[in-house]
Order: sequence, then structure tokens, then C-alpha cells
Amino acid sequence: MNQHTPVMLRVARQYVASHEIAEDVVQETWLAVYRGTSGFEGRSSLRTRKGRRQSCSHVAGNGLAT
Repeated sequence: MNQHTPVMLRVARQYVASHEIAEDVVQETWLAVYRGTSGFEGRSSLRTRKGRRQSCSHVAGNGLAT
């Protein structure tokens, strides 16, 4: 987890308006990973897939942009 979190923060930060929101997105991402990855097909890295999905979901759900 410690190895991937900094990279996930950088990915999330590209999609959201602040570092604090990016931290929330990464936390939500880790929760999603914990809950399961049954739909993961291995076509991208798990880190990239989850980070982008959570960031985009957060932006779409909250109307935020960089």
C-alpha cells in the first residue's frame, strides 16, 4: 500500500481540484480494492485502473475539475 499511494495521489491529482480531494479519492480507491476486484481483466495496471476510475467518479459526482 505504501508503495502505490504516492503514485495514486499523482494520478488522482490530475483529475481533481485539490490535494485534499486527491487524498480522499485515494482512500476511496483503497476501500474499493479491499472490497474486491472481480471485474479486473488485467489490461491495465490495477493501480491505474482504480485510480482513474475513482478520480473520474469523484469528479463526475461532485462537479469538480482541475
